[in-house]
Amino acid sequence: MTVAIEKPQETGSPLPTAPARRAFKLSRPMVLGAILLVWLLLFAVLRGRQTLTLAAADLTGLHRWFNDVNDSIGANRNSSPLFLYFFNEIRLVIDGLVTFVRDLISQPSGARPVPQIGWLGVVGVAGYVSWAVGNWRVALLAVAGFTFMGLQGLWQESMDTLALTLSAVLVALLFAIPLGVWAGLSDRFNRAVTPFLDFMQTMPTFVYLAPLTLFFLIGGASAAIATLIYAAPPAIRITAHAIRSVPTTTVEAADSLGATRRQALLKVLLPMSKRTVVMGVNQTIMAA
Repeated sequence: MTVAIEKPQETGSPLPTAPARRAFKLSRPMVLGAILLVWLLLFAVLRGRQTLTLAAADLTGLHRWFNDVNDSIGANRNSSPLFLYFFNEIRLVIDGLVTFVRDLISQPSGARPVPQIGWLGVVGVAGYVSWAVGNWRVALLAVAGFTFMGLQGLWQESMDTLALTLSAVLVALLFAIPLGVWAGLSDRFNRAVTPFLDFMQTMPTFVYLAPLTLFFLIGGASAAIATLIYAAPPAIRITAHAIRSVPTTTVEAADSLGATRRQALLKVLLPMSKRTVVMGVNQTIMAA
């Protein structure tokens, strides 16, 4: 026995559809009207006081508090344990590194641990390194660039910048690569460190100089730390990406053979990701 099911006949009239919403468009007259309205409101609130010129010498309570903090830090710099055993030690180490590199390449000094290479040595080392990591064209460009610095009478200033940059890159990589490996291995640490890396790369480098000079004084240490804060995030991000890009099958094969986490990191993850890590080092140098 079969039962026939009749389909309802289509009436031909489609279901009513909701009318499309018109996109709100902000016109120029509306923007000008809003600006005029805000201006009139501020004029009414301020009652005409300081609406034409701003007082340049007024100090607020916040300004006075910052001045008090600055005076307190200056007075306790050589007596506070926090400065004696932390900030001052960091400043001395980084200042010593910057001074060592600068003395090596540009300024003679007594009791040198290594001979001074002079301007000709700097040009030669730059040319050789460029040829070793690139080709003869890159080496020729490096030699021409360093020679041009000397011909323009900017050799000392250029070497000061080079010493500061090299020191900042060395210190940045000393922390960035281990942190990048940690971020590549741990999802929790990667999520926690990402907002800090975004902030470090978003803010201009000169923003860090004011608080850094407050704790590390004006000099090579403050400049190097401000530079490495901006230059370290690329190395951390790219190193973490390199660790995560290693095929999971390779890691599983190492685990199946009984490799520990340390052995898998040193013999599998790092060797397979070294080309990408080198790219992170390059980006850190460019940022510095």
